[in-house]
Amino acid sequence: MFNPPVPGESPRGVRRVLVSLVAICGLAIWSSAGLAVTLPWVSTTTSTAASVTGATGVSTLADGSSIVSGTVQGVGVDLGGGSLVTSAEGGVSVSAFTQKFSASGAFVWRVVSTAALNVANPSDAGATSVSTLADGSSIVTGYFTGVNVNLGDGVLRTSSNAGGNQSAFTMKISSAGAVQWVATSTGTANKSTVTPSSVSTLADGSSVVTGTFQSENKTCPCGIDFGTGTFYSSAELGKLNSWSAFTMKIGPTGVVQWVLISQDVNRGVTGGTGVSTLANGSSIVTGNFQGGTVNLGNGALSSAEAGNSQSVFTELINTSGAVQWVRISSGVAASTTGGTAVSALSDGSSIVTGNFTGTDVNFGAGARASAQGGLSQSAFTMKLDALGTPQWVRASAGANASTSGGTGVSTRADGSSFVTGNFLGAAVDLGDGTLRGSALFGVSQSAFTQKLSSTGVVQWVVTSGGTSASTTGGTGISTLANGTSVVTGAFQGGNVDLGDGVLRNSAQTGVSQSAFTLAIPDPPVTPPVPPVPPTPPVPPVTPNPGATVPPATSPTTRTAGDTTTPRRTALPGRTKCTAKGCVTTGTVPAGVKRITETATAKGKTVRGACAIKGGRTYTCTVRLAKGTWAITISGFTPGNVLTAQAVKTQRIR
Repeated sequence: MFNPPVPGESPRGVRRVLVSLVAICGLAIWSSAGLAVTLPWVSTTTSTAASVTGATGVSTLADGSSIVSGTVQGVGVDLGGGSLVTSAEGGVSVSAFTQKFSASGAFVWRVVSTAALNVANPSDAGATSVSTLADGSSIVTGYFTGVNVNLGDGVLRTSSNAGGNQSAFTMKISSAGAVQWVATSTGTANKSTVTPSSVSTLADGSSVVTGTFQSENKTCPCGIDFGTGTFYSSAELGKLNSWSAFTMKIGPTGVVQWVLISQDVNRGVTGGTGVSTLANGSSIVTGNFQGGTVNLGNGALSSAEAGNSQSVFTELINTSGAVQWVRISSGVAASTTGGTAVSALSDGSSIVTGNFTGTDVNFGAGARASAQGGLSQSAFTMKLDALGTPQWVRASAGANASTSGGTGVSTRADGSSFVTGNFLGAAVDLGDGTLRGSALFGVSQSAFTQKLSSTGVVQWVVTSGGTSASTTGGTGISTLANGTSVVTGAFQGGNVDLGDGVLRNSAQTGVSQSAFTLAIPDPPVTPPVPPVPPTPPVPPVTPNPGATVPPATSPTTRTAGDTTTPRRTALPGRTKCTAKGCVTTGTVPAGVKRITETATAKGKTVRGACAIKGGRTYTCTVRLAKGTWAITISGFTPGNVLTAQAVKTQRIR
């Protein structure tokens, strides 16, 4: 899954979602519920050597152009325009990048961070979000670690703790691609980390940034300074294992004006993941939290399951940094819920997207279960009015094991919204009642983009596909006034259909991860189907005297050249699980030559290792952490056709 980092996980590695953007001229096709739609343009990144590239955010301008943020690692990565990029430390470390596309998807300019090789303090940088201004400039936020890191303005900077810990950066880039100013966080603690997740601009050139940070609260100066003084992620002296959300406002020249943080007297976990500003200077922030006494800015709150499960929060912050209201999800049973993105409307209402798992998650309009009776993760999109009261909630569903989540959202003046994300499964309902399968018959992850009306009705859904093992996910979306959405994300694997029916390989012939950026019109236009020429009449055949008439072929018989998908059968097998994982053994059905195994739980997907012995029996082994896992074992013919499958639910204690 291409989800934002979870508070408590190290962003180093979590944020290694990287990119090389090569515009493809002409029109493209994106498959939607089995149909194809015409796209104005599609762009992907390329490289011939090992690399990892991924786009993390996108923001459009009135002229139809767009600014994309992301990360890149490797040597000789084409980010567009034909010139090759080598990331920091000679391709060893990750670099942040910001890239501009024209309205037709052509490369315009890029900014890439650099750093010289440093064995003692290796560098790492990534741009996580971008928001544009009316004059064509943009505000980009992200993170960096290391000594002498050049974020694009030629200044060599060192991150917190003499380069040993991660710092935040926010910078302004002109319409021509020149860095105009950079603001960074500082700190001296041995274990301090700051990760911005989202940025949103205001008309006066100021911006609001939200994210997550961790610092140690001791008598020494061990906190984080965002630019207005020292902050600690835990309210209790001596605590380290707490993660707190932060939201800060930065003025038009890069000066921090105020900082708001969450705190818990115990070891709570909180993170801001999305922010969207309003014309009056206030901002709406979404994220997630877990704990029994978490203060998000206006008093202690408890997350779901009496503080033991993660909940989503959305809050309104005024122009001076004071919280006006907070809306949280709740539930009695174990669950996991998190907001990932938010987009505000002119009347003060907002659209929030994210994911949830559980049997009784209540967003404020009644309890609901996620897919597979609460065992599988579902995507959700909800509307809150100007006072934070839920107006409607739309969620994905499915009876079988699956995983889906919203990762980006954008709104239009008419109140409609556009959501992007990813899903995995053979029969997933993304909110419109249609059961869709992700790539490779539901075995590989696909991206989706959908439009919802102002009342929450899904109006159309567009998905990616593929015929081989792959991973594709949307990460950001921004919508133009005419309804065209620019979507960005990442993909890895061979034979990935990004929407135009062409089976592409990602970088390094499908081995390395690439980024994609594409445009989807509203409504998606289905290209005309060419007429089928009439079949000429077949002259009657007079059999020779005494000729033998061949027996009729059974409709279920597959002959050479037959491409009809065979009926799937149950894949027999027995599964035994221990604290370290599960082992499944069984008999190989006739015609099956390859067997695969995947396990999913709460947004995580793990691939097992399968082997066929003597052509008759198979063994699949997968290592799993604690939790409830949906294990899918699939059997394929030599032509890579899925003919047998088994789905089992196992709990690892």
